[in-house]
Amino acid sequence: MSIARVPLICMPRRATLQTQQALTNGAEAALASRAAQTASGLDAFIQATLDSVAGEAQFTDFITYLTLSPSSSTTVQARAVDLLNKLSDKGNEFIISYALVDTNGVVLLDTRGFNFKDDESGEAYFPQVRFTEKPIVSVVTYSDDETTSLTFASKVTNITGDYLGVLRVKYDSAILQDVITKSVGPSSDAFVLLLDPLRIRMADNQNPELVLKSIVPLEQIDYLLAVDSRRFLDIPREQQA
Repeated sequence: MSIARVPLICMPRRATLQTQQALTNGAEAALASRAAQTASGLDAFIQATLDSVAGEAQFTDFITYLTLSPSSSTTVQARAVDLLNKLSDKGNEFIISYALVDTNGVVLLDTRGFNFKDDESGEAYFPQVRFTEKPIVSVVTYSDDETTSLTFASKVTNITGDYLGVLRVKYDSAILQDVITKSVGPSSDAFVLLLDPLRIRMADNQNPELVLKSIVPLEQIDYLLAVDSRRFLDIPREQQA
């Protein structure tokens, strides 16, 4: 009798394992789909903005302004300023400012007027864009007022390819949180983190108060690098994890 009962005892166990495996497979498929959707949303935003700033950098008014002496024509300057303002006002609430920067990193025109003549050669974006022919996006960095931003930038060149300056647009880094939140949707069961190479949170849909903090305290050398490059505030590293 006991031998005959073995199949009867094993069958429910097998059915349970199959059900568990089916549920696991379903959960993994849903997770993979959600991850792909989130990554796609972020990639789409970044690529669209890179394409946009690359095209805008070749607008004639910008090329003309950077080709001529800035003081040579108030009309040329006014047209460049007007174009910068129109780009800045195109409906994205996260845009901080648009600017034209010379080949040395000095701000010539900025939709935030108080940045005029600022030297941005030491900012994360400038060395990147200076030595490439493609538009770039920087890491998230802190400004002097402790706000955080990421910068998209592209060279401005003339018809012969001469480097005239840089068009750059600064976005409030909160746009990353916004993109992630919209990609995930209203569901509360998804837990999505966006991390930079130093494991600093750029977005966190479940714990937004932890954005811009690292998952664990950085090693001392990484912490000093993060502070020097303005990716962290100059406060004890344990407070930023």
